[in-house]
Amino acid sequence: MAELLSKLGINWTLLIAQLVNFLLLFLLLRRFLFLPLQSKLLTRRADIAKLVKERQEIEQIKQATEELYHANIAQAKKEADHIIKHAQEAASRSASEMIEMAKAQADKVIKDAEAKIQSQTATAITLIRQETAELAVMLAEKVLQQELSTPKKQIQLLEKELATKIH
Repeated sequence: MAELLSKLGINWTLLIAQLVNFLLLFLLLRRFLFLPLQSKLLTRRADIAKLVKERQEIEQIKQATEELYHANIAQAKKEADHIIKHAQEAASRSASEMIEMAKAQADKVIKDAEAKIQSQTATAITLIRQETAELAVMLAEKVLQQELSTPKKQIQLLEKELATKIH
């Protein structure tokens, strides 16, 4: 067998030395490159999941605010209808003067409710925008802090580095 390998030009000592070098390189790369890189990727994945969860919470807050807005509008309309109904009853007893006064009150209640709703909506939208902007900035900072953006790019970089180290 040794004779056949020597005829093929294979040197056992060189083959064993290359095998040892390969195993040593593999262990060093695994210890100092692959494991830390995998740890960073897991941390980044957890950070992104956290940001996605926070964004979903903000969306829920936004939806709740919109529902509150519509509920307030409906309540304001009910109040206005109630005031108008009372005004009509009072008008049947007293005169057109009472009707005008009730309509003015109803308009005032509607305008106040709309102003209140608009104020609450503007405040909620501002809060949502601020939180969304903060999340976007946090996400951008975390993405910019990462050297590698996708597993494909990471693999390409690793393959390129391995190719340069092997050749």
